[in-house]
Amino acid sequence: MPSGSWRLAISSDTILAIDLGRYKSVACGYHRVTRAHTFRTLDTTPAAVDQLLAAHPGAAVVLEACSNAGWGRGRAHR
Repeated sequence: MPSGSWRLAISSDTILAIDLGRYKSVACGYHRVTRAHTFRTLDTTPAAVDQLLAAHPGAAVVLEACSNAGWGRGRAHR
């Protein structure tokens, strides 16, 4: 691809990255326009992940690829 023509394939202004741990997880919310970011820890439970996703509707969700990512992915596609 020629230089300068590369574009990010994500249409959302917010990216939510989640590192799912066995008991605790870390999430980073990043707003592409303002470059503002926040980090937070949460319990690694379906309810806590649902609450996090509900707080960022329409965000592009990025999950760490591990054994926990399977159920996390299912929750993000709801």
